[in-house]
Amino acid sequence: MKIIQLVTSRKSRGAEISAQRLSEKLIQRGHQVWFVGLYEHPENLSIEGGVNLDLTEKKSRFDVKLIFSLKKLIKEIKPDIVQANGSDTFKYASLAMTGSNRSKLIYRNISIFSYWINERPLIKWIYGLLAKRIDHFVSVGQYASADLQQTLQLSTKKCSIIKRGFDTAIFNKENSRHQLIGKWGLSNDDFIIVQVGSLSLEKNVTFSLDVLAELKKELPQVKLLLVGEGPQEAVLRSKSETLAISGQVIFCGYQKEVREILAGADLLLLTSLVEGVPGVVVEAAIQETPTVAIKIPGTEELISDGSSGVLIDSYDTNQFADKILSLQRDDLIRQKLANQARRQAIQAHDEAVNTKQFEELYERLVN
Repeated sequence: MKIIQLVTSRKSRGAEISAQRLSEKLIQRGHQVWFVGLYEHPENLSIEGGVNLDLTEKKSRFDVKLIFSLKKLIKEIKPDIVQANGSDTFKYASLAMTGSNRSKLIYRNISIFSYWINERPLIKWIYGLLAKRIDHFVSVGQYASADLQQTLQLSTKKCSIIKRGFDTAIFNKENSRHQLIGKWGLSNDDFIIVQVGSLSLEKNVTFSLDVLAELKKELPQVKLLLVGEGPQEAVLRSKSETLAISGQVIFCGYQKEVREILAGADLLLLTSLVEGVPGVVVEAAIQETPTVAIKIPGTEELISDGSSGVLIDSYDTNQFADKILSLQRDDLIRQKLANQARRQAIQAHDEAVNTKQFEELYERLVN
């Protein structure tokens, strides 16, 4: 089959990495794949054995030329499948393929759709119209799928769930920890917590800083590594100064290889307001690093509370701080959580199974 894997931009983040790895697995199974970014990105994540390209230099609010560029590409390639992976790919792919019936269009839903559009009735109505051009919707989890169906009033026959597949290779934890210590000037005695993701409102990193301030009272050697960049960085830096925890917070910026950072950390912290199925929890689990997370539908699908990680019911700084302290003081419990987290992640997110499910979906749609 000829397959276009469309991403917002070819950079190393959840949806894009997932599309890249799926593309390479499909190539290994004999398919032709084009890995296409709507917008250029300096990193230019790429696939081996396929075609890598971008459609435009920069992102604008709405780019009519981009629709025609994508339409032209689809006309030239004549793909069997176009898979749009999250974010802006929904609108551009559905508009570019309006009036075209040869190629089948799949949208891969990576988040909680209603969170982004429910407060904007006009946008919701527009996406409802665009959804009619999409042949099938694949979501990364049960809650994300149910939310998408309800938000866009989709038939259950048009929707399915295929979990993300992950590379299960494990980094040496001792070596990874030495890398962290050397790179960011940490101490061997530091208790290292990492939070990965965009520094944006929905990731709720301001709450994480409140938790850190509480932790510092009992655990002065705690360090929080914030891996990512985003619009809230200045606000977060200012708040860390105000809370007198700037010595405990390290702004790592964008990092291409996150798995080794996760392997070297003691815990992953996740305090988001909304998540689809947060892949970073799975990546941490594969590296035997347990997660302490807020209990929301996306995290409930990945973490068995008290078995493969910890879920906390409310945004309560004392609860988070107390639970992290108890784990810091009990290496045995932390290791048990880590072991079970890895077993659970490998069982649920096998790349070979993931690829086969996509391949079967493609064949069903084409035939």
